[in-house]
Amino acid sequence: KGKSKNGLYGDATEELDWSMGVLFETLKQCGLDENTLVIFTSDNGAQERFGGTNRPLRGEKGTTYEGGFRVPCIMRWPARIPANQENDELVTSMDLLPTLASYCGYEVPKDRIIDGHDVTDILEGQSIASSTEVFYYYQKQQLQAVRWRNWKYHLPLQERIKGPHLPDTEVGEARLYDLDLDLSETENVIDRHPEVVRQMNKLIEEVRSDMGDWGYEGRNQRPAGVIDEPFPRVMN
Repeated sequence: KGKSKNGLYGDATEELDWSMGVLFETLKQCGLDENTLVIFTSDNGAQERFGGTNRPLRGEKGTTYEGGFRVPCIMRWPARIPANQENDELVTSMDLLPTLASYCGYEVPKDRIIDGHDVTDILEGQSIASSTEVFYYYQKQQLQAVRWRNWKYHLPLQERIKGPHLPDTEVGEARLYDLDLDLSETENVIDRHPEVVRQMNKLIEEVRSDMGDWGYEGRNQRPAGVIDEPFPRVMN
């Protein structure tokens, strides 16, 4: 504690770095480092009030700006994933389930919609394009933004869902950003691209019907699944 000279956030970062070193050294000692998939990522952006920063991205954990959602993801598996690859295609944590199931030789259930795609072809360098064109930014049960290709549309909300750990963010007018040119979400170009706004409104209607929204019940809403007596499976 206190060794980083950058507060608790710096201490946690240094401890995590040390822990990763121990993990990799243990895998090497066990002869597993070449055929073990290690995934290093995060479920959200940093919290600014604890010393974190997401610059140049706007926003933080608890917001639906890119700073709250867009995170690094580093994967290492020398036996399957080529080293020194970079890809900025749209891939989400929801893709982990079908991807890991594929690597383990399992099929995902066919009796329900699985929110994610198998991205093994991207990881192994067989494809550079993601099959995901649309991403919906929900805050709990409230739809707050939609991404379609390079476009990010923030809905014109009159009220945002609140919670004890959610930062206050503005409400009001709709906003459209071109993430290819404006990753920081600073220039609202909604008046220049009415055709994109029409596409966004179509996507919003579709997802509200499917997944619901604050005040809307979607036809495919379901409670979280629970596994009785779960146990780990080891891949040969």
